[in-house]
Amino acid sequence: MVYLVLFLYLVTLAVKFDFNKSSKVNRAKGNANSWYNFTLIVMIFVSGIRYKVGGDSISYYYFFNDIPYLWDLGKFSFVKTQFDPLWILLSSTSKSLVDDFAFFQIVHAAIVNTVVFWFLKKYNTNRFTCVLIFFLIFYVYFNMEVMREALAICTFLLGYHTYRDQKWLKYYTYALVAFLFHSSAMILFILPLFRNIKIKPYTIAIWLVVFVVMTFIPDTFKLFLKLFVFNDRISAKFNAYSNIKSNVNGMLYLFGLYFLIPASLAYYNEKRLKSHPKFKELYFAYFLIAILTVAFSGFNRFINYMTPFMAVYFADLLNRIYQYHYYLQTRNAIISFVIALAFVPKLMYYFSDTSSIVYGTHRYDMWYPYHTIFDKEENYKREALYEGLFSTSD
Repeated sequence: MVYLVLFLYLVTLAVKFDFNKSSKVNRAKGNANSWYNFTLIVMIFVSGIRYKVGGDSISYYYFFNDIPYLWDLGKFSFVKTQFDPLWILLSSTSKSLVDDFAFFQIVHAAIVNTVVFWFLKKYNTNRFTCVLIFFLIFYVYFNMEVMREALAICTFLLGYHTYRDQKWLKYYTYALVAFLFHSSAMILFILPLFRNIKIKPYTIAIWLVVFVVMTFIPDTFKLFLKLFVFNDRISAKFNAYSNIKSNVNGMLYLFGLYFLIPASLAYYNEKRLKSHPKFKELYFAYFLIAILTVAFSGFNRFINYMTPFMAVYFADLLNRIYQYHYYLQTRNAIISFVIALAFVPKLMYYFSDTSSIVYGTHRYDMWYPYHTIFDKEENYKREALYEGLFSTSD
């Protein structure tokens, strides 16, 4: 129920402050900041006070007992642990202040959601639509699953302006901090290689070549990429991602989801709506990662670094369609279609059957029903499902 209430609440705010451009609403927009800040508090609260809601959250809940206090960090082996240094440091600091995983959840939720809300507001005036998209696509994922990676992504968001402005020393400082939160941030170290490459016919040819090489001679491609891997932690992470492959149907699905739909929407936005969208310096890198994901589905972890930018882009696109005079009679139907195009795959993911792992379950059972730290209701079906789906942490 909490998810439905939050969804309806966010839809109301998006309609009131973003889509409704009447003068009466514009005069009321002085209240927008208050509503925005209140929404941030609500979303921190919802994710922060949960109790064993989410898959990887269960793993972190139990591992928290092994986190040392700050005064014992000198005895802790950072080399042997599966977790990254800044995650251990943040967990240790939280535990030293309040020895309760619930407190750490609130700290984590405050960091992640505050950074995301700041980013959405900074780069899009349609901030409530951005928050709605954030909620639908990656709120649960960032707050209740990939908690370590979410901190790395937030570090990238904070430092994005250095990438945009090509201030490389500062950028690589942010990249290093992100990497110390989660090893998947290794993608940030090679991102600048694609900063100035435009999407042209020859770049499309590059994507096709990369796809053919990865699909038909994957070992050669892996060997090439391993030249850039310099330590055991990165090597293990890279091997985990590159060994996950899909069948033909899966590849077609991933191609449509991560490549064809975003490319079509981008083309429509620029050619039909005459928009000059943000983040064009990320275009080539995104579609290259998308091609990697089609060949090796494990690489979709790297797309996580792009999802906040996609939320901003998508919110802008929806509002442009709504305001475009040519669509005044059909805009509601068009917007509904575009939203369905983007979000139906996510719904399919949540409602996928997991009965082969735990009888009578679906993937959404990882997050529903929602329990809080105040009732601490155990859900043994969820824990069994976690053991089957996520034998290792993120």
